[in-house]
Amino acid sequence: MNLEGKRYAYCGLYCGACPVFIQTAAAVADGKSDFSNPEGFCLGCKSSVVSGWCAECTLKSCAKAKGYDTCADCADYPCEPMKGFIEAGD
Repeated sequence: MNLEGKRYAYCGLYCGACPVFIQTAAAVADGKSDFSNPEGFCLGCKSSVVSGWCAECTLKSCAKAKGYDTCADCADYPCEPMKGFIEAGD
């Protein structure tokens, strides 16, 4: 499984630094692929295996619907939801 294009989230966060992403990538590399617990597995929000919090992300939904690789590609950047995300420090 190629994870290179999936290491950056739509919001711009680097998934490669996330402990859940690192754990999941290691499990996949070891041939383990039981993704039954969505909170414990995530291959980045651009993959089909996302954690619960990434699955519900409004920034992801918006960028994906507009066909952008990241929110920064949008002419409305930074939009109000992005400003809120940045201010919250999540």
